Amino acid sequence: MLKEARVVRGKAVASLFLTIHHHELTKKVGLTANKTTAAIATLNVKSDPDRYKEIAMGKVNSQRYSQNAITKIMQLVDEKGTDQIWAKCRAAPLALGIAA
Repeated sequence: MLKEARVVRGKAVASLFLTIHHHELTKKVGLTANKTTAAIATLNVKSDPDRYKEIAMGKVNSQRYSQNAITKIMQLVDEKGTDQIWAKCRAAPLALGIAA
């Protein structure tokens, strides 16, 4: 994968790799914010450094997702459907790391 770096507040960021924040991710996968969060939790995206990274910008941590995260979420939606993903998260939100 081609990685182009740019400097943001003195830190190099792989701009082509982790440029998508949660709001953009919801638009790309075509889900609501809550259902996108449910898919992220189901796939455990935040524990995979190829799909997720927190980037410090001053005192704020910005959560960023890769194109790979979009692909995996869309595959999950195609395989299980949004209703099944949502039902699983509604049944056990704490088990998936989602605050109720």
